[in-house]
Amino acid sequence: MIRARIAGVTASIVEVPLLRPFATAQDRLKRQVSRPVRVVLRLDNGRAYAGESVAVAYVTDETPESVVDVVQAAAPALVDLELARPRAAIAAAASALDGAPSALAGVEMAVVRAFAGEAGLSIVHLFGGRRLSIETDFTLSLAGDSAADAQEAHQRGFRSLKLKVGSADPAEDLARLRGAMRAAPEARFRLDANQAFADANAAIRWIRAAITVCPRVELVEQPTPKDDLRALHAVARAFPGLIFADEACRTPAHALAIAARDVGGINLKLMKCGVSGLLECASVARAAGRRLMIGCMLESALGIGFAAAVACGTGWFELADLDSHLLLDAPGPEPHFTQAGPLITPSLDPPSPE
Repeated sequence: MIRARIAGVTASIVEVPLLRPFATAQDRLKRQVSRPVRVVLRLDNGRAYAGESVAVAYVTDETPESVVDVVQAAAPALVDLELARPRAAIAAAASALDGAPSALAGVEMAVVRAFAGEAGLSIVHLFGGRRLSIETDFTLSLAGDSAADAQEAHQRGFRSLKLKVGSADPAEDLARLRGAMRAAPEARFRLDANQAFADANAAIRWIRAAITVCPRVELVEQPTPKDDLRALHAVARAFPGLIFADEACRTPAHALAIAARDVGGINLKLMKCGVSGLLECASVARAAGRRLMIGCMLESALGIGFAAAVACGTGWFELADLDSHLLLDAPGPEPHFTQAGPLITPSLDPPSPE
């Protein structure tokens, strides 16, 4: 029986160097580091469990600094709550962190890991134990050598490659796609535009050219601005089943609005929705028959392991983009999961305290 209560919550920024520069259509500055916020939940029995928040301003309007500030401000609302009632603790966190989904994700992750650890359950089993592993893609950044990176990933066994697109010159992206195709001749490609195209017509023209160049395109993520669902719908109607929403889906209400369109699927991320929000968005999408991908936003192995465990436990996610830990220069033993090529197998041990 879990008797512990929450004694406190702290948050601090951790800087982790990237192995290679990373950039997207909305964040063209070549990042050299990831700056996750480590959220630590302390219990009155002396043990502590960690969660992780990675803020991306163009998605949720949060920064690492804002996450630290709001988590510290919300901490008193959690003190003395019973860990045996994790939904009550999560509800209190959601109320105190309204409008800060990445911050909420870090706190929820810490609460869930603490509950599982104290109960002696793995995260996979806590979420249902549907499957034991999941296959991820590998991301090719706007800032890198797409052909060389594609060849390396293909040699490591990755069968799906996510190519970031949205260069100033759309023809440059087509050239990068051709180069990556030649370097990885058997790979499937997921094209991630991160809202790069200003309107539906521009997106349709480029996607038509891309699928002519590459018949192995699996999907195209968020080609148009996140708040313009009409444009997303128009593009999705032009390419049935091919278009996935990403930044457009941050809440269950967004998921419901997207499900009413012709969008083929949704990429859900803990850092956009929080843990509870991700499950609610997934339920809406599943009810509407939409395909699901679980993604990431430069999380470390801690966040990736948790997301993989949720995906495996529920069994709801057909596709995975859980590769950001492979972009980080963070060597050492990995307690959260094992990985063989693209296959991630989350730990079946209960989370360990700090």
